[in-house]
Amino acid sequence: MRTIVDKAPFHYGWVIVVLGIFGNMVGAGTTFWTMAVYIPLIADEFQSTRTAVVAAFTVGQITFAAMAPLIGSYFDRKGVRRSIFVGSILAASAFLFTAQADTVFQVFLGWTLLSATRSLLMDLPFNWLITRWFNGRKQQAALGVVTVGFGFGGAILLPVLNEVASSYSWRASMFVSALLLLLFHGFLIPMFIRNTPQQLGVAQNSSALETASQYNSENLTGMTVQSAIRTPAFWIAATGLFLFYGGQTLSSLIIDFFSNAGLTFGAFAIALTAWIRTGLRIPLGLTMTRLDRVYLLAALVCLSQGMGVFALLFAPTGVPLIIWILLWGVGGAFAPMVGPLVTTKLFGVRHYGAVSGAIQAIGFSGQIIAPILGALLFDIRGDYQLSFLIYCISFCLGALLFSILKTPDTPSGQSTES
Repeated sequence: MRTIVDKAPFHYGWVIVVLGIFGNMVGAGTTFWTMAVYIPLIADEFQSTRTAVVAAFTVGQITFAAMAPLIGSYFDRKGVRRSIFVGSILAASAFLFTAQADTVFQVFLGWTLLSATRSLLMDLPFNWLITRWFNGRKQQAALGVVTVGFGFGGAILLPVLNEVASSYSWRASMFVSALLLLLFHGFLIPMFIRNTPQQLGVAQNSSALETASQYNSENLTGMTVQSAIRTPAFWIAATGLFLFYGGQTLSSLIIDFFSNAGLTFGAFAIALTAWIRTGLRIPLGLTMTRLDRVYLLAALVCLSQGMGVFALLFAPTGVPLIIWILLWGVGGAFAPMVGPLVTTKLFGVRHYGAVSGAIQAIGFSGQIIAPILGALLFDIRGDYQLSFLIYCISFCLGALLFSILKTPDTPSGQSTES
């Protein structure tokens, strides 16, 4: 492989980015986007309330949130290559178990097992790789570009898996998901990724204005997780992400929202927003090389999502629908970038796995509370109006918190990157 790396007309770090795109696409497409497909189908099959089914999916996030700091810390010590392979085996097994469920409780058990593997499959491992293969402004750009996989998960995999579930069953869709994880995370990605550029004898990828250096973990800067959690910035950022990620779970209810309004284009509408996000994510990601005001960007992304949800409160058709599609799509193009960009800007990259895992443990817990609350309010009221209003408020509060963020002073020897 070193011969290929030496002769390639581009830095091998961009191969890592492409592999990360595919990894995020399959990981998000199978474990996140498809929840919107499974919830109404499973509720109908088991004759259960929406609240019970949504809870079966989202309570598994508790396991994910609890394990994220541990997995992130392990990445800092051992790397991610082997973990991605192990995660594919565990996740595929969890999908196959869930596909055999005869009760909602068995769905809950299976999805909890699957949630425990999510940090091994998407987002965290590929962001961690970017912090090792890229430096400075190019690192920001790569972190932005790699998130295009989330959009592909909704734009490409969601319609495919939705068609499988509609034509056959949700069980068949889970079986296909297991096969995809084994193919990509169990085989293709581990074959071509390496934990650090040092393993292939190359330097980190840096911009022309920054000095590229041979990778050395001692050259990386950033706070330890113990230092980070003592700063107000950590808790402001984590709370902002809690509100932001909670609001993003609207995607798990939106198909049901349209269906209850007598409309059949829910999957198409969300796929359209995913295509907008996907189309914009690479050019927007590349602009990260010129971006300094990361916190302002996070606030504007939150605000765009809140305004989009607010538009749906008026009507799920016509002009309000167009506004939601545009704002949810364009603003959401930045959505997966918010967490890693804010985390690296605040606390550097040396301990990225542990710090990011700690922030995710708090931030992603919003994905536990928000959809359960939304489904519970639907069961009580028979509509999603109040649920979506709460999501709108959540986004606006997140925007406020991101707007007041400031990079913390750091202990000697732990300076964060500018």
